[in-house]
Amino acid sequence: MKFLGVFAYWAVCVAIISALIGPKNWLNFFDATSLITVVAPSFMALFIFPSEHITARVGRCFKAAWFCAFLTFIYSFIRIFSHYQIETADIYVGLSVAVLPLLYSATIAVLCVPFLYIAPQSAVSKPDN
Repeated sequence: MKFLGVFAYWAVCVAIISALIGPKNWLNFFDATSLITVVAPSFMALFIFPSEHITARVGRCFKAAWFCAFLTFIYSFIRIFSHYQIETADIYVGLSVAVLPLLYSATIAVLCVPFLYIAPQSAVSKPDN
C-alpha cells in the first residue's frame, strides 16, 4: 500500500463528506450520544489484540462500528416510539437523529477500506531468484 494513495483516498473522502454536510449544516449531522456510542467502541476495537496484523484489527473496527450503529439505531427507534402522545414532526426529528449512527459507521467504514485488503507480510509470496 502506498502512503500517497491512502492519503489521496482519505482526502477525497473527507472532501466529499464535507461537501455533502456543508459548513452551515454540520450541526444537523451532530449527535454526541450517537457519535460516542459508535466511535468509541470501534476505536477501542483496534487495541483488543495489538499484535495482530492491521487488516484484522481494522476489520474488527469495521464490524464494531456497524454493530454499535445498529444497536444505537434500535435504541433510538425504541425511544422515539415509547412516548404515548407524539406528533408527526417529533417522529421526523427523532428518526433523523436515529439514523445518524448509521451515517457515522458508514463514514468509519469508508475510511477503513484501504486497510481491509492489506495482505500480511508472511502471506505475500516472494518471487524466486
